[in-house]
Amino acid sequence: MLDELGPSAYAAALELHRVALRRAWELHQGVEVDTQGDSFFVAFSRAGDAADAARESQSVLREHGIRVLLVEPAYTKTSFDTNAMQPDAPLPVYAERRRVFDDVIADAMRAGDDPAIVAEVIVTAATATRPKLRYTAGPLASRVSKARRLVPAGVFDRQIRKTNRMPA
Repeated sequence: MLDELGPSAYAAALELHRVALRRAWELHQGVEVDTQGDSFFVAFSRAGDAADAARESQSVLREHGIRVLLVEPAYTKTSFDTNAMQPDAPLPVYAERRRVFDDVIADAMRAGDDPAIVAEVIVTAATATRPKLRYTAGPLASRVSKARRLVPAGVFDRQIRKTNRMPA
């Protein structure tokens, strides 16, 4: 993008991107935890707030001619779990949940889709002449996306909790 726009236009687009996203997060009670380049780590207390902020961000950026789309992979065979940060002072009360979470993520990374599947979907999305707003990457992501649309929210939530070995 830098080569395509040139340094000053790229800097302006990046600043617009940052301002639009931060405004959407603020409106939906998001807290920016970290940023690097054009990526952010933002925490929300409710999933609905995160989804609302994402929709609003996409809308604002599209108004300014910035192409925005969502690629939804499921678990992907990566070393993501090896790079997970550990707390400086872990609280004993969370030790069992942390162990279960680590096991769930490790299992998911081993059984996940090949990263080439995600890369192929990203290339397809980025080069489409008429891009969709949302792309799923891999069979599990497609099944989850369909279930999210067709299954009642309470049933879907219970299944996600069960799959991730979370308390009911």
